[in-house]
Amino acid sequence: MKTIAWVSAFALAGGLTAGAQGVHLNGGDILSWEFNGVSMCQFTQESFIGGRFFVSLGMDMLGPGDTLRLEMFENGLNEAHLVVETYDGSTPLGVLFLQSPQSWLDFQGVIRLTMLSGSVDVSNVRFDVLPNLNTLCFNVVAVPEPSTCLLAGLGGAIGAGCWISRLFTPKPL
Repeated sequence: MKTIAWVSAFALAGGLTAGAQGVHLNGGDILSWEFNGVSMCQFTQESFIGGRFFVSLGMDMLGPGDTLRLEMFENGLNEAHLVVETYDGSTPLGVLFLQSPQSWLDFQGVIRLTMLSGSVDVSNVRFDVLPNLNTLCFNVVAVPEPSTCLLAGLGGAIGAGCWISRLFTPKPL
């Protein structure tokens, strides 16, 4: 009986995450990230020093009728942005990009995405810091999916239920 419960839980979990696309933004939605540190540095030959980020879109890419604003901040959302760019969907795009010279050299920063009209799926964000012409440091952040939170809650509920049932199951003497 317990095997059936666990198989059912895993099947439900697979169904919740299958084909997931990260976060879906509709007109008026705002999404922001703060990063603090990088996961990896490597040799490069760039002609740019500063910070930049890439936003990868999922199945619902930027297309006709969609407008998305990207903003880059040095330390927090309460300060003036370093750079801002508004993308319209006149040309379908799957990856968006923004950079600011001499920024994020302390390996931390903030970005904000504002969906002005239409909709997109955001699947991940890559933060790059280029502290000199020969070093590229980066951090890729997967966008948390709403189904992941649901899945974690479901797992916790199943675990609590199993624990409680074991607590109150009569034991043979």
